[in-house]
Amino acid sequence: MNRKKFLLFILTAFVFGCVSQKEWEKDSKPYFFYKVTKDQNVIYFFGSFHVGKKEFYPLPKLVNESFEASSALAVEVDVESEGELKSAQNVQFPPLNFKGLKSTLTQKQIKTFERAIEGTGKSLHEFETVPPAMTSVILSQIASEKAGYDAQYGIDVHFLKEARKQKKKIISLESVQQQFSLLMNLSLSLQKAMLFQILDHWDDFPKELNELSLQWQRGNGKEILESQEMSNSELTANEARDFEEKFLNQRNFKMVDNVEKHTKENKILFVVVGAAHLWGEKGLINLMAQKKYIVERL
Repeated sequence: MNRKKFLLFILTAFVFGCVSQKEWEKDSKPYFFYKVTKDQNVIYFFGSFHVGKKEFYPLPKLVNESFEASSALAVEVDVESEGELKSAQNVQFPPLNFKGLKSTLTQKQIKTFERAIEGTGKSLHEFETVPPAMTSVILSQIASEKAGYDAQYGIDVHFLKEARKQKKKIISLESVQQQFSLLMNLSLSLQKAMLFQILDHWDDFPKELNELSLQWQRGNGKEILESQEMSNSELTANEARDFEEKFLNQRNFKMVDNVEKHTKENKILFVVVGAAHLWGEKGLINLMAQKKYIVERL
């Protein structure tokens, strides 16, 4: 798996495959913003970048006006919900035949790890028995913060705060438990590969994150797709396919069902999910089109 591809997964859920472009994907417009309609129902989809900067705001006027006109906000997970926060704290790691961090990493990787967590108050020992996939997520968060990004300025959190200010209904399309379960049940070899990628390319992280952020703001899905060629240098083809199937495709089908269910209750629904969930043959936008919705990129 290409390291940029993994970076996209961690920070935006961008895990693009090779797809043919639909009409609504051909024109590059700022951000990833779509209007999907059928009968009297309107659904807005906004592709999220899960970490951000103060400079991301304000968002375009059309985005804000569409959000204000909506009756409910749907997100992957309401990360500000007290119930979800408690759920995250109580997550149990499944049994894993993991021999420990130090016996897994090379000396060079251990030195990079120590440099990565320097100044965070964390120690290498704390991660010794933590599943590699979870460690990868934590390291990506640390790297994002060191590059000047903050989850509190992420698109999801921004809209969650606005929804609470405007007293809108908030809908979680998934749960923390479901997301953790997906991550923790990956094969050990895949988890290790994720960890190796982020450590082996630690110093490239800020530059790549800035580039991804720029392409996201420009709405350049095509350019992002072309930069994400799959490499099997660390993963087998089966592992790569399994990763994409579990983290995008299967979730997308369930999300579409949830969106449709809540559309019946809310005539104007504003949906914010990782931008990767929108594009592709099995992306949310194409799945909605297959259900005879009219799609327009705004």
